[in-house]
Amino acid sequence: MAKQVDELQQLDREIRRLQQKARSLERQIDDRLDYFQDNYRSLAIKSFLPAFLAKAGLTGTVIELFLDNEKIRNSMNQILGKLFDKISHGIEFLTNTFGKKKNQAV
Repeated sequence: MAKQVDELQQLDREIRRLQQKARSLERQIDDRLDYFQDNYRSLAIKSFLPAFLAKAGLTGTVIELFLDNEKIRNSMNQILGKLFDKISHGIEFLTNTFGKKKNQAV
């Protein structure tokens, strides 16, 4: 619970302290968002891959060894990034195409 404030100076100090805390929290959120934006592809792969690798047996072990290599992992991230970009552009194109036809029919 917040401290009780008796004087105006204490109130000013408390306001400054809370403003500094708010700026600090904003920086933490920004840093975490930047990290997520930089690493979302590898995070997505790592969240889905363990289930696949567990079922894949020897193939999964080989894939896991390849993914332990940083160069291969970075190349995979680039390839998947381009693939996801193409897919999103395709979905956007289809949405725009069907959206225009639907609007013209109305």
